[in-house]
Amino acid sequence: MRHSSALRQVSLGLLLIALACSGASLSSAVKAAERTLPTSGTQAGLRAALGAPDAIRIGDAGQQLWEYAPSRTGPAMEIRFDSDGRVEDARWLRLDADFARVLEERATMAQALAMLGQPDALAVAPEGVIWRYRRLDGARTVIGFRSDGRVMFVDTTR
Repeated sequence: MRHSSALRQVSLGLLLIALACSGASLSSAVKAAERTLPTSGTQAGLRAALGAPDAIRIGDAGQQLWEYAPSRTGPAMEIRFDSDGRVEDARWLRLDADFARVLEERATMAQALAMLGQPDALAVAPEGVIWRYRRLDGARTVIGFRSDGRVMFVDTTR
């Protein structure tokens, strides 16, 4: 236990130094380091540790997908559970590359939902539908979908 704690402190220190050298702010480095992706556990255990998920979806293979929105303790994440309720996989959501991929592929709403998770807000406009996402760094990203359900634009305000 003692070695694990020391290793975590060294890892966090190296992460903060690397981020400081890259020009990232110290507060964002600390925030990003506070939340880690779960690699094991059960639904009950994660609910006790992280609280209720912000959204629950069903994946293509019928597995439960839990989403946690960005917070002061880390970026948005998605946790995939197997049929026994154990963590199968987890990933960060709402990364710059995810938004770029949605635009590049002219994704459908279903594809965008799978790539980015549940939007924080949505609105219906004469031209189509607008989804809004908030991000850990305070940025807001808006995705516009045409009436045929394909991405029309992605715009981020920092």
